[in-house]
Amino acid sequence: WKDTYINYYSRKFVRLMTGPEVVDAISKATDQPGQYSFSGTTVSRMKEMATPGGGREITGLMQAFFQSNPNTQVPDGNRPSTLQALLMTNSRFINEKIAAQNGSRVQQVLESGKNNEQIVEELFLSSLGRWPTLEEKIVAFQALEKDRKQGAENIQWALLNSIEFVLNH
Repeated sequence: WKDTYINYYSRKFVRLMTGPEVVDAISKATDQPGQYSFSGTTVSRMKEMATPGGGREITGLMQAFFQSNPNTQVPDGNRPSTLQALLMTNSRFINEKIAAQNGSRVQQVLESGKNNEQIVEELFLSSLGRWPTLEEKIVAFQALEKDRKQGAENIQWALLNSIEFVLNH
């Protein structure tokens, strides 16, 4: 990198995702698409909505990420907050998405007959879009050895709650 490259817009600044992006990313990572009613049609992505829908949990999560309407611009200064962390770590919306039920990604990988390494890799790739590091694999394997179902849910929860998940690189 050289400062002379600035005039060519040769880099992208990392930013926090907007509310609808966070909701849609959670749904995609957990393979639990949303079902939102919009003008008599059911849509699966929050970004397709003109106004927030889907209940108080989702609206609260979107507002914590500084956006209550997908058509409005996120205000400048969009920074991580304590409220965002609280909602991501202890939200019924998140907990239902990561549970090994209703065809979630966690349920799918547990029932697929995959070994622990394959489970960890799929959860990382679907949530963060990258392979786990050796250190991350070791911690994940320990969680899966104690209780496979609870361990897989905990791994998915930890990935969704990592700062890497909510950043747009």
